[in-house]
Amino acid sequence: MGSEMCIRDRTSSHLTRLVLFLKGMLMGIADVIPGVSGGTIAFITGIYPQLLSAINSLDSHAFKLLINVEFKKLWLHINGPFILVLCAGILLSVFLFANLIKFLLVNHAIKLWALFFGLIFGSVIVLLRSNPIKSISGLLLLLLGFTVAISLSIIAPSPSTDATLVQMFLAGSLALCAMILPGISGSFILLILGFYSTFIDAVANLKLQILIAFFSGGFIGLMLFSRLLTWIIKRAEKLFISCICGFLLGSLVMIWPWRLQQNSGDVSWYENISPRTYEIITGNDPQIILCVFLFSLGTAIVQLLGNPNVTK
Repeated sequence: MGSEMCIRDRTSSHLTRLVLFLKGMLMGIADVIPGVSGGTIAFITGIYPQLLSAINSLDSHAFKLLINVEFKKLWLHINGPFILVLCAGILLSVFLFANLIKFLLVNHAIKLWALFFGLIFGSVIVLLRSNPIKSISGLLLLLLGFTVAISLSIIAPSPSTDATLVQMFLAGSLALCAMILPGISGSFILLILGFYSTFIDAVANLKLQILIAFFSGGFIGLMLFSRLLTWIIKRAEKLFISCICGFLLGSLVMIWPWRLQQNSGDVSWYENISPRTYEIITGNDPQIILCVFLFSLGTAIVQLLGNPNVTK
């Protein structure tokens, strides 16, 4: 009897890690797609509170444990198993699916956007169903989040510039903060600031000074911002969810399936259009029926994943 319970516990533990690994893979896929953030996927799949907690655990106590070479205590303090499994899923996903996602974005973009449109829209439905807005302040915060996300989506990206190390430090801080905020894409923030090509070039050519400045700023910004988010959630969970719903709704503008690429010099961006206009201008089938199916599939997947919760 005892051995059977032990086997069941091990099976449950392995299954939990497998599910976490798959959620990490979904976050990795999202990070490859412009306009979709890993934070959104973490929020949808219900691991957002654990993610914030893991980031917050990288504190002065963790540093002391590292200095004192107490690796076992450090591993437990930072929730090492969670970080390891999640990061493994993210990294494997990026390496395995980066080229596939790029292929889909080039050859099947409308269908891919329709699926993610459904995923994000479905998460808003689930959140509002379990956390209905019952106050004026909640409604105002939803509108605020929506307005901010919409404003970011309609700002034309800035021309690429030769950034200084200080600018890359600040850009890294903003971009990585955006990555853990559901509804906001870190890569899109870099596009708006005009530093996206600088960052990609630094990665491709291993420009260590720029990368160190970028990730140093990102690390510091992430540490501070995650603590701010945790503080807000503990004191105003429902208002926070209202604001996040606004962000998610506003971010739908960034992943509207039917769009045209616009160019001005070194700057390019997308303009959303109707399916009919898309068909007239491009001469291509807007695939409305298939998009509706994929949208519905994305929405249904979120319902199956369960209720995203920010505190448990």
